[in-house]
Amino acid sequence: MAGLERDEAEGAPLLSDPVYQVLGNERRRHVLQVLAAEDDPIDIGTLAERVAGLENDRPVAEVTYDQRKSVYTGLHQNHLPMMEQVGLVRSEGGWDRIELTDRGAEIQRRIAGRDRRSAARDRLSVALAALVVGLFLGVGVVPPSMLSLVDPLYGLLVGLSLLAVGYVLMK
Repeated sequence: MAGLERDEAEGAPLLSDPVYQVLGNERRRHVLQVLAAEDDPIDIGTLAERVAGLENDRPVAEVTYDQRKSVYTGLHQNHLPMMEQVGLVRSEGGWDRIELTDRGAEIQRRIAGRDRRSAARDRLSVALAALVVGLFLGVGVVPPSMLSLVDPLYGLLVGLSLLAVGYVLMK
């Protein structure tokens, strides 16, 4: 996490061992994601519903009582106190108004930027692999006696077709 180590404004470590430990848990990363999307503080119940939706890959309206309760309990007993202790979230009124701290918001911005760059690299890798495979397939299926200028172009066409398919699948 090369770009995450220091807070440029203060020169202080942005990530310490406890922060790395916090970020090592997917539920806590979901908490950062949900809170970053909010303009105002939210209560633990709303946070639990949204995190449960992310964890179960479903809209909040489809989150079951058991899924919500499981997340709520984990947030209340473990995740939020830990996140508050390392300075990523703050709350007023016993988890009634939870929001990101400036430190938590900065870490979430950097994580989100890293995820976008990783996705772009993944798409590029698939695209280049598809192009190479297409070129080999296009040229390799033609008997040597029929090779001409058209055959490499056919390989390029196959490669570009695979590239388009790879791009669509990666979206």
